[in-house]
Amino acid sequence: MNEKIEIGSLVFCYLRERYVGRCYGLKTVVEIVQENGLDMYRVTRADCDDEWYPANNLVLAQFPPAGTETKFKVGDHVHCFGTYQNHYTTAHIEHILWSDDGKPEYYITPTDTPWCPVREDAMKLVVEMFVADPDLPVMIF
Repeated sequence: MNEKIEIGSLVFCYLRERYVGRCYGLKTVVEIVQENGLDMYRVTRADCDDEWYPANNLVLAQFPPAGTETKFKVGDHVHCFGTYQNHYTTAHIEHILWSDDGKPEYYITPTDTPWCPVREDAMKLVVEMFVADPDLPVMIF
């Protein structure tokens, strides 16, 4: 790996080294230890029995370049659409990363597929239709 993984780094965790096999999603490194000359990284939100990974099983997440504007922001509430514009979930954007093709990838929560990003063209911002005003009584008819 060219870039150094440190505590607090956001990484993709893979089942086997060299990014082969199932990706367990986007995780945060919380501890680093050395075992037999090999750096081992403990991550949060472990989805499998083994929450420790060697460096060869991790890919450092790439954030958008400084000053880059994205259509959506972290924390936005969005509707997500799949094939044929079928709505499949409403979620919040948890992370925005940069793909190899120079486009933003949005990671949402909650999701059953934490390793799979959502692209801009597959999301729409949730429009809040009603905003409660604490100074006004709520009337239900």
